[in-house]
Amino acid sequence: MLEEIQRTAEFFASWLVKKFDSKTVAEFKITLENDLISRFKNHWYPSNPLRGQAFRSILLDGVQTDPILMDIATRMGMDLVDFESCLPRHCVVFCDPFRVVCKDLQARENSYHVIYTGNNRSSTSVVVESEQSPLLKTMEQQNKESISKGVLIVSSN
Repeated sequence: MLEEIQRTAEFFASWLVKKFDSKTVAEFKITLENDLISRFKNHWYPSNPLRGQAFRSILLDGVQTDPILMDIATRMGMDLVDFESCLPRHCVVFCDPFRVVCKDLQARENSYHVIYTGNNRSSTSVVVESEQSPLLKTMEQQNKESISKGVLIVSSN
């Protein structure tokens, strides 16, 4: 559970470096890790990883940013407009036993980026680099081009 939560927190923290200093980003990451540990502790089922998946999801639907993220930003005194403008749009992150994925909610196909996969038979894990993901490249491009919130450009390449 800890590895999956760390990878989830790293994913969200990585988007904040554009507008926030490294100390703020590090504090956000640690706070998100702690909040997710508390939230998931009774909803983690390694023998049935999909059980409780909706509860462990973090939604950014283009209209509203998941309350767990907004609550942390508010508690930390972060500028909420800057905070939301850093984050990807129209996606949901599933933090499940042995796997963390980011799913594109606007893609015609089942488009997702694997953030982390672990092996349920050993402690060995594989981290998939963000640079390899077309979805994350698209989200990054969207943020760089300051496309209005609620729009995600998805290419079919």
